[in-house]
Amino acid sequence: MAYSDFPPPPEWPNFMHHSYVQKYLEMYAKHFDLIKYIHFNTEVIEVRRVEEDDQDLFKKWSVSLSSGITKIYSAVLICTGHHCEPRIPTEINGLNNFKGRVLHSKHYHDYKGFENKRVMLVGIGNSSLDIAVELAGIAKNIVISTRRGTWLFNRITQKGLPYDVVYQSRFYDWLMRTVPWSIANDFHEWRMQQRTDHDLYGLRPPHRFFPTTPSCQ
Repeated sequence: MAYSDFPPPPEWPNFMHHSYVQKYLEMYAKHFDLIKYIHFNTEVIEVRRVEEDDQDLFKKWSVSLSSGITKIYSAVLICTGHHCEPRIPTEINGLNNFKGRVLHSKHYHDYKGFENKRVMLVGIGNSSLDIAVELAGIAKNIVISTRRGTWLFNRITQKGLPYDVVYQSRFYDWLMRTVPWSIANDFHEWRMQQRTDHDLYGLRPPHRFFPTTPSCQ
C-alpha cells in the first residue's frame, strides 16, 4: 500500500504491519505539509447545505464541529467506509443459546484463546481467510461457512511482486478501459485457475471476476 508520488522506504516490507502503515501516512502528511489541514479529535455534529448564490461555482456546505466552530466548505466527503460498524446477524437460529465465544473479525487481535478450539468462520472475505490462515495449526478444527464461492487470488504475482503493484497502475487502468469486459474477466479467471482449481474445490462463484471483490490470500 503506497501512493505513487511518495514511495515508502525501500527497506520496508512489501506487506506492511499496521504500525508501518500509520508511520507511512504520518510521513506522507508531513512531507506534503498536510497536517495544517487536518483537525484531529474533532467530531462533526452537523452538515447542511447553505443557500447558494447564482455567482457561486460550487455549492456551499456548513459544517458544525464539536469545538463549537462552524465552517463553510465547497465540498464534503463522508469517508467512514462501509466496514466501520461490525454486524453479527441475529437471525441465526440458536445463536442466543450458543455457549461458545462469538466474535466479530473487527475485534479479533491474535490467536490467543483459540488454542485447540473448534472454530467456524462465517463468510469467505479477506478477514475470514486471514484469520483461518493464522489459526491453522493453532485451532483443533476450522470450518468456513459461506453462502457461495469466491475468486481466490494470491497477494503476490508470478514474479514475486505484490499484486497491487502490478495491477493497480496507470497502464493497467488504461488497459482495463480499453479491453472488452468479457475478455478482462476471462484473463483474470484464467490466472486464478492456474493457482487454484475453483471447480475442483467447489469455489467457483456464480458471478464473474470483476462484479464483486475477490478474496486475497
